[in-house]
Amino acid sequence: MLKGVRKFFRTGLILYKQEFGQTRGGTFKKATIINLLGRVVAGLVSLVSVRLLITYLTNEGFGILTTITSMTSWLALTNLGFGVGLQNLLIDAVTKGDLGREKKLISTTQIVLGSVCLVMLTGWLVVFQSSMIPWVQLLNVSSPKYVNEVGQAVFWSGVIALILVYTSYVQAIYAANQKLHRFGIWQIFSQLCSLLGLVVVSISHASLGRAVLAIYGVPAGIMLLNSVWLGISHPDRYLPRISNFSLPELKQLLKFGGSFTLIGVTGILQYGTDNLIISNVLGSSYVTSYTVVIKLFNFFQSLMGAQLIPMWAALANAKSSGDWHWIRRQFGRVRNLTLAVNLVFFIGMILFGQLIIRLWIGSSVEVSLSLIVLVGFYALARAWADLHSILCNALDQAPISAILGVPIGVITVLIMYFSASSFGLNGMVLSEGLAMLLITGLVLPYIAYRTLNRLDSHV
Repeated sequence: MLKGVRKFFRTGLILYKQEFGQTRGGTFKKATIINLLGRVVAGLVSLVSVRLLITYLTNEGFGILTTITSMTSWLALTNLGFGVGLQNLLIDAVTKGDLGREKKLISTTQIVLGSVCLVMLTGWLVVFQSSMIPWVQLLNVSSPKYVNEVGQAVFWSGVIALILVYTSYVQAIYAANQKLHRFGIWQIFSQLCSLLGLVVVSISHASLGRAVLAIYGVPAGIMLLNSVWLGISHPDRYLPRISNFSLPELKQLLKFGGSFTLIGVTGILQYGTDNLIISNVLGSSYVTSYTVVIKLFNFFQSLMGAQLIPMWAALANAKSSGDWHWIRRQFGRVRNLTLAVNLVFFIGMILFGQLIIRLWIGSSVEVSLSLIVLVGFYALARAWADLHSILCNALDQAPISAILGVPIGVITVLIMYFSASSFGLNGMVLSEGLAMLLITGLVLPYIAYRTLNRLDSHV
């Protein structure tokens, strides 16, 4: 009997290695599965968090908290794009077995990001000590309770954003070694700890600042722990050393990172200003209605997007090997499946969205069918753009995307602000979706397919 059990597990291990081995396709599948599990956990934590936060903070408090975290996301731009800019460079070095360059890239990134974060943290402290920014007026806060808590919440949200800036290089290390499944396990753990923190602050009715620390500070702390663990477990490769600092590699990181910084500006303009516009123009309670709907679409798109980051790493690896046929086949499969399933979910939300929200949140938040339809349209346009953004990044076309992206982002924000002022929440969401589809949704596919055809023709 024991021999039979051993044979069963040995056979399973052999099949696992065959299916999810160290080949590009195998590591892509393994990373996608773990990433999907992580996104399921993160999505469920997010949905539970919304229910607990609305009950504990009320509609206005939840709207304020959401707007604060969106606003401080601007601090992420201080990473100079090094986190994602490092990824393609590091993948190339690891694929070619260039250990010396790998050490230089990682140490240079760590030293620059650490220096930037220290400078930014000092500036952040000065801003709050001098009370330079009227946060209460900017966020349109009316409740006396939150007037006294907003400043602390903004401060800690900014500190957390800077921690995430420093640890942004960690994902690139896992991606370069085709081990994103391990990074996914860390993320799952951080999300579960975040949920535990939320339960504690909701039971104790803690302040906005403590809520920020529990929900966002705990995962950021675990990512910082992850970076420390990498350095301790592989000190020869991942501990920063001044001797490994390289000006030539810094120039390369600035070249690629600058592109991703501009892309980050575009992303924040398109995805990070909506809550601030709604709060400033319409009021914090409108942020809650909008967030409840978009959380559901984001949860589903997050599940479908579980393959995007592993796909980026796999496509970049295929590019380094000149395997253009694999890139076309794999990307085509992912694109078609993602869009088809997103469309089915969109239809399902039109039919059952209001019922789902009522069961999830209760009667405290009213959401119209028109808002669900408009957010769904925006979500479809965003899914199309995100897919082709990943292909552009893997093909090293971030600089072109960045140059075009900033004016597109500015135009989008102006359209959104005008629409919110003139036509209310529905008008803003409609303009957001149309801008995404007609501008970004056309530019990114053109760049991606033109580049792929050019590279393939040179073989």
